Amino acid sequence: VRRVERLFASARERGVDVRLGRVSKHTVAELVGSGRVACVALVDKSLLYTASDSEDDVDHASEGRRPHFVGHYVVVCGIVDAERFVIRDPARDDDASTLISARAFDAARRAFG
Repeated sequence: VRRVERLFASARERGVDVRLGRVSKHTVAELVGSGRVACVALVDKSLLYTASDSEDDVDHASEGRRPHFVGHYVVVCGIVDAERFVIRDPARDDDASTLISARAFDAARRAFG
């Protein structure tokens, strides 16, 4: 937690407008879609990269029945349409962007942790 707080403080010192809060996936899409904003989101990594976006995955996430929350930050840097977000994962070795379904992104960011 301290490491992340230091990184956000450092970004503020460099003139980056950092705002902490909880917003809907629609707000994330509007902000990122404007082309002026990138969003750093805390997600449950175990839900973000699910093989399927089944109802069971989403239902279990909202009910808190997933065994372990794996907190992870990703950068939401674009949207393709209402159903897909473009993210950059700082833990990946490459610089590639990844397409994530809006359903998986929403389940991962709303997970209890």
